[in-house]
Amino acid sequence: MRVDDLRGPYVTAEECFLRSSVLIKEVALRYPVLKVEGVCVEISPDEKDEKDEKDEKDDSKETRTGKSV
Repeated sequence: MRVDDLRGPYVTAEECFLRSSVLIKEVALRYPVLKVEGVCVEISPDEKDEKDEKDEKDDSKETRTGKSV
């Protein structure tokens, strides 16, 4: 199962990992869990600006895979 966080992005890696721990706890209380992994990726300001410009040009709807909890 994959759980995507829809609240981010976060200012610091600590905030991201704290949110990951909350999501993991919520899932573990509802489903049996064998392995979990929280992934946080740091994006430089230059990369973020490029991504924002690309997102503004892209008029298509964003699709998400996985199950949101």
